[in-house]
Amino acid sequence: MGKALSIDLRQRILADRDRGLAALAIAEKYQFARRTVNGLVHHRERTGSLEPVRGRQGRKSTLEPRKAEILRAMQANPSLTLQQLKTQLKLKIALSSLWVALRGWGIRLKKSSARR
Repeated sequence: MGKALSIDLRQRILADRDRGLAALAIAEKYQFARRTVNGLVHHRERTGSLEPVRGRQGRKSTLEPRKAEILRAMQANPSLTLQQLKTQLKLKIALSSLWVALRGWGIRLKKSSARR
């Protein structure tokens, strides 16, 4: 996914559209796909803004409701492995999902003794 279009460019594209130019003509003029032009029009109709969408997109973590509990357990015993944490809190998720959630929250686990 590329960078968001500048506000200036968004304004010029939508000004052309408001003047009645067809989406295909605008797309050719600015060398974008017609879907980009239509997407900007739809975004403005939906939000009333030209600002690009910010923030995370997609599904929320299933662990978010238990974040405080997980963080308390990690603070109480920082040497817990992922498996021990999963077992202790009776989490019904894959270890990789737990690891991704912890990384997203800024928690880094120390390396296992087997790797030292």
